[in-house]
Amino acid sequence: MQHYFTKQKFWVTLFTLLWAGTLMATSFNTITIDGTNDFDADEDVAGTSSSTWYFTWDANNFYFAVDASDVNSGDANKWVHLYIDTDPNGTITGGTGSTTGVTYNTQTPSLPFSANYHFRWRTDNGFTSLEVFNSGWGVGNNTGIAAFQSGTFVEFSIPKANFGSPDAIHVCGAMINETNLSEFTFFMTPSSNSEGYNTSYTSWFGFRIGDTGVSPDAPANLNVNLPVELSKFTARNAGTTVQLDWATDSEQDNSHFEVERSTDSRSWEVIGEVLGQGESFQRIDYAFIDKAPQDGVNYYRLRQVDFNGTYAYSSVEAVELQQSPQVDVFPNPVSDIVYIQGAMDRTYRVGLYDLQGRLLVEDWNAQRLDLSAYRIGAYVLIIRDETGQQIQEEILLKQ
Repeated sequence: MQHYFTKQKFWVTLFTLLWAGTLMATSFNTITIDGTNDFDADEDVAGTSSSTWYFTWDANNFYFAVDASDVNSGDANKWVHLYIDTDPNGTITGGTGSTTGVTYNTQTPSLPFSANYHFRWRTDNGFTSLEVFNSGWGVGNNTGIAAFQSGTFVEFSIPKANFGSPDAIHVCGAMINETNLSEFTFFMTPSSNSEGYNTSYTSWFGFRIGDTGVSPDAPANLNVNLPVELSKFTARNAGTTVQLDWATDSEQDNSHFEVERSTDSRSWEVIGEVLGQGESFQRIDYAFIDKAPQDGVNYYRLRQVDFNGTYAYSSVEAVELQQSPQVDVFPNPVSDIVYIQGAMDRTYRVGLYDLQGRLLVEDWNAQRLDLSAYRIGAYVLIIRDETGQQIQEEILLKQ
């Protein structure tokens, strides 16, 4: 015995992608580590004493560079170093790292965030290392790290996997001289830090390195705590609607989320707003239903907005909805012959059921059914494709 199922007007294919096009200012930039400065115009930031630092990333690597006079000193007592916080927390000094930096001779800086990693390169090209904090500073994963110095310019590539492939990081950097009687920290970035002996960092940059379209030199990246840790964002079919679900692991100053939709992944419209929790240090789940998705591919993203107006975008989710071709079934009510006409461009089958779900008759590619032998009453006509997917259902009244 076969039974009919509930009406379904859509075929749905769900897929997830990280949009690599121009969502904001730029897209991923892959740097060739060869001593040639091929960073984009929006990837440079000022350091102290007229130094210039560069930051960017692609899907697999984090890149940074420094252009400063002492880079080509060849001095075994001078270093370029960078501190990295890979688990931004609700409070800037929260997380699993350390707010105390690595000791260089007698200099041990205080950090503005809780750093998990410390990268260092010596200007005599004799030492390059990524350090990790685990109850103390020690050697981390240095596989695949590249460095190249040309004149006063030096650039580096660090695989994201070497520091846990985070979606967001905080960074600050400097050069340091550990020569006795000449110890000094200089060429600091951001430039709002103050140079000096055993100086402490007070400023940092926040980058969402899981995103494309982020301009590293944007003022909004300075001293920003990346407070909203988005641990999940999904979109799925919910019948004739699309269900969006996301979750945060922590929030700081989170005003709200704007839900945006696009049909071409370029032009976006806001279709809803969901209030944030402001501040939270536990998982918060959110949901939104798009009650009027468009036929075809619907792209979705979240715009997370802080109380101060700064914002960040999520990855992009996409749901493809292809509305089933409608078939004309007439006349209805019917006394004998019911006709089935429409743009059916593939093999289909027509089934007639009683209200108990019993199959009375079934025919492939039928264009008419004879109901003259059936009793007066209601029947259900269901059209399915060759895979058994239901594409149309009609209630027929037999006179």
